[in-house]
Amino acid sequence: PPPRTMTRAPVKTSSTGIASTASSGTIYRCLARNCTNNGLDLNPGGGNLAILCEVTGCSTAVAAQGGSFIACTAHDNTISGFQGNNGGGFALGCISCNNTGASSNGFRYIGTTNVSRYINCVAYGNGAHGFFINATSSTQVHQAINCLAVNNGGYGFSATSAVDYFYLHNCAGFNKT
Repeated sequence: PPPRTMTRAPVKTSSTGIASTASSGTIYRCLARNCTNNGLDLNPGGGNLAILCEVTGCSTAVAAQGGSFIACTAHDNTISGFQGNNGGGFALGCISCNNTGASSNGFRYIGTTNVSRYINCVAYGNGAHGFFINATSSTQVHQAINCLAVNNGGYGFSATSAVDYFYLHNCAGFNKT
């Protein structure tokens, strides 16, 4: 069956496509398009999971954030594709591509607690870094495993100076990385 569609008119100023504030839940095969806030906004402290979802045409706030993502795609947004927050979570088999703007990272983590894990993910043609870790605690361990960063505007893999542990295992980056 086709994915369920959550569409917001581009003239709205604070619309979120799909939001889950529950402590746990699953969003399956959904499409969030043209949202002027987050396309997917999952409670980062809970066990929220998005599977086979697509976020496109979003602006203002990160396209998909919080929770965990499996085989999801964030593309053609004017902001970053995926963002992990303080609650932890992971991205498995996700694609972040063609997200424009000088600060549009493919995958990014912002926070002071927990970790980020990117496994079998691809960041392609984003305006800033492919994978960017902006944590304020040096005790966090962030991982990218079997990930690919290609043709991004910044580095393929980048972290702030506060990050002591950003492990790359079997990853590759090329073309402006």
